[in-house]
Amino acid sequence: MADRGARPYVSASVVFGLAVLVLGVFVGIAFRDVLLNPQSSILTYLGVALLGLLVGVAELAARYRDKPQAPFATIPGWIYVLTNAVAAALALWLIREIAGPDWISASGFPEPVAQVFVAGFGAMAFFRSAFFTLQIDSTNVAIGPAAILQVIMDAADRACDRQRAVPRSEMVRGIMKGVSFSRAKEALTLYCFALMQNVSIAEQHRVTKDVEALDSSTMEDEVKAFNLGLLMLNVVGEKVLRKSVKDLGGAIRGPVADKKFLGDMAGSIDKSQIGAVIEMCGVLDPLPLDRDLAGIRADIDEAIRTGAPATGKEECLIALAVLYSYYGKATLEAALVTLAR
Repeated sequence: MADRGARPYVSASVVFGLAVLVLGVFVGIAFRDVLLNPQSSILTYLGVALLGLLVGVAELAARYRDKPQAPFATIPGWIYVLTNAVAAALALWLIREIAGPDWISASGFPEPVAQVFVAGFGAMAFFRSAFFTLQIDSTNVAIGPAAILQVIMDAADRACDRQRAVPRSEMVRGIMKGVSFSRAKEALTLYCFALMQNVSIAEQHRVTKDVEALDSSTMEDEVKAFNLGLLMLNVVGEKVLRKSVKDLGGAIRGPVADKKFLGDMAGSIDKSQIGAVIEMCGVLDPLPLDRDLAGIRADIDEAIRTGAPATGKEECLIALAVLYSYYGKATLEAALVTLAR
């Protein structure tokens, strides 16, 4: 299900990127004689700006391993990339103004190439440096040129996180639905690490520690499984995680953790009350679902047809298991208690 709230933002970023591209094409056509003139330094500036742009692209892409292209669907992401390009070109201009046009002619390299690399890498070093560091609330804050890029980087991160949060949630729920955390915590983690040949030992150790923290928490098994999916998604990406869950299949899938609760509750109602339980869950649910009540009824009917229950209690148990998967224990229990009054 698409995130409707993110669409205008993504569209704006695409328009922004296309506008920059179109502007570049028109500038290139308008000044083609100057660009092709061997005596002109325009190509040198374009070269150093391209180098700075590539550095910005690499930095942002490395921060989102599950979808490296995600930051470039946001305006702050483009601003960060273009800031790096402008900074590199500005560094070249400053060096040429201070040292003169022939400041690197004795290097042995072709002069434009030497200027591009010296100014490009110099700008990278300068705009990532700090004069000193302050500690504010246990956080180190750099004071210097690095602070400017960090502000833009933080804005890009925030925009990308907002855009990716809903798709990641829907993706993980679809992949990990029905997976038992107690079965998958070792099997799925090790299988994903084995498929990925270049996950460092340090990163494996960090993920293992996070999984252990999940295991010791008091969350429901299903919620733990979703969090496990998010942890592995950050390391291996969507395709590998989806394939891993599919390959392991029944080895990591399991019944609802609260099967005793469901068994007890199934004995407290008869099948004629299933419709009322569905309605009550819809009323009591604190959060809207991506599935309406008609769709949930259809899922329950399909599960009952597939399960072919022999008794009314078994039919109720199947219905409650489906409702549990949508609403969780708290809402389902509250619905049953309310109907029993």
